[in-house]
Amino acid sequence: MPTPTMRVEDIIGLVPDDLLDRLSSIHKVDYSVKKLHGKIIFKLLLYAFLTSRTISLRIVAAIYNSDKFKTLFTIPKKTIKHSGLGFRFSTIDYRYFENIFSSLVNSEKIDTVFFADKRIAIRKIDSTIVTLSSKLLKVGLDDNPGKKTLKFGVEINQGIPVNIILFKGQTY
Repeated sequence: MPTPTMRVEDIIGLVPDDLLDRLSSIHKVDYSVKKLHGKIIFKLLLYAFLTSRTISLRIVAAIYNSDKFKTLFTIPKKTIKHSGLGFRFSTIDYRYFENIFSSLVNSEKIDTVFFADKRIAIRKIDSTIVTLSSKLLKVGLDDNPGKKTLKFGVEINQGIPVNIILFKGQTY
């Protein structure tokens, strides 16, 4: 059975707008702000983290200016430059995001959605290549004269390395 997936907008939709509005008024993140309200900044950052491999001000600005993002979150068709976005990031109170995180961690709604019937096991696979002198290693790839190369694959399950594989041939 395939693993159930959630769309980005569904994940962002799990965060209640009233929570974002309430915390933005507590931390006064929308004081004298015309375009980039705290709620939009949060959704923009979360959207960028979930959809982009790398994050930069230009990438986040491009996401904000995209028709898809504006349509998904009913944002006016105004554009923003990366410099304006950078200024907004530098002035917003970090405690706003900290309190959003704390509220979500303690929320029964989030717990019910993600952990209702079974726990979600997060697994990561990481690989790295180690090159050492061929005087130290008898096995490995002969990529460079006088050196041997080994490739390690590490499976990490909930922060703990559970499986380490050594690849010593070219086919890997």
